[in-house]
Amino acid sequence: MWEKLLVSIGLTFTLHLCMQVGLFSLSHNIQENIPTETFWVLAQKRDR
Repeated sequence: MWEKLLVSIGLTFTLHLCMQVGLFSLSHNIQENIPTETFWVLAQKRDR
């Protein structure tokens, strides 16, 4: 029970951090969406 809770909190924090970094990167180069798409693919693989 606690392990799942800690893992979900860790993933949520990591996801939030990655999104902040991703948004910061996108603001610098809007035409490049490749890093964001790669991130979402990796995030979906982690959920499975």
